[in-house]
Amino acid sequence: MIDIVVNHNTPALANTMLRLALNGIKEFHIIKAKNLKDGLSKTKSEFVIYLGDGIISTNCLTESLDLFHKSSSQFRKLAMVASAVASPKLVRKTFGYLLDEKGVKPVYKRHSSMPYSIQIGYLPGAILRTSALDAIIPQLKGDDLEDSYRVSVDFWLTGRMCYINPKATYVAMNFSSNNRINFIEDPWQDNYMMDELKRSWKREMVG
Repeated sequence: MIDIVVNHNTPALANTMLRLALNGIKEFHIIKAKNLKDGLSKTKSEFVIYLGDGIISTNCLTESLDLFHKSSSQFRKLAMVASAVASPKLVRKTFGYLLDEKGVKPVYKRHSSMPYSIQIGYLPGAILRTSALDAIIPQLKGDDLEDSYRVSVDFWLTGRMCYINPKATYVAMNFSSNNRINFIEDPWQDNYMMDELKRSWKREMVG
């Protein structure tokens, strides 16, 4: 069972693609909410996906849900399977976000076939294990970019995994978070737990 959170800005094409993506999904519930935090207050299923104002590929739900049931130990720790993120023109696609000394930056090449504990997934278009979000819900701000960062940090610090599924795509119609940056193109800085993240990054030796 998966809950699908949509908002009033979800475009008509997104609804069409969602109907196609639901082929093969036996149990689902569609929730209308203004943002992910609002939607999580209404969800009752094991998994949840937030569409925001973007469009998911038709294989997003089936491909990503299957990963939660893989038998390897790392996949059993999955809390998030995020989609690759593309612009409406599909000029380039990002495979999540990684931390370096300059801050958080988009990744343009698939860099691993396994989940990482220190990976940043973009929340819109990501399938999340609902139970993994209980502790972080009060900290969510309703800002897609900032919330992606906060949720990913919480997963890092509690030993849970995030995987970027290169076979699933989320087409983001809104390129910025509160008009601050182009999140597909630009590195971005945030003071939230940055020192701890850099220590984790060096400890895991990912990059």
